[in-house]
Amino acid sequence: MGETPLPPLKAEPALASRLVVHPIDDQLRDEARRFRLVFACPDCASFDADRDRCSLGYPNADHRDPSLEGRRELVFCKAFELA
Repeated sequence: MGETPLPPLKAEPALASRLVVHPIDDQLRDEARRFRLVFACPDCASFDADRDRCSLGYPNADHRDPSLEGRRELVFCKAFELA
């Protein structure tokens, strides 16, 4: 049987303290290229490309862009699962 998706997260002030934020530097950019690291929604098993959203109902604005260029930080999704 299929799993029931989690309800969407409600916006709350404490949410920011639970984000997994990592600074982006030249070393991370280099390692991401060399090791083909993926972390964005299009590479996640829970991403519903047809509906352009997370199938688990999580907000995904901070997780959609796979590019590290021009960014100072990366917000990881705790529910990311490689597709």
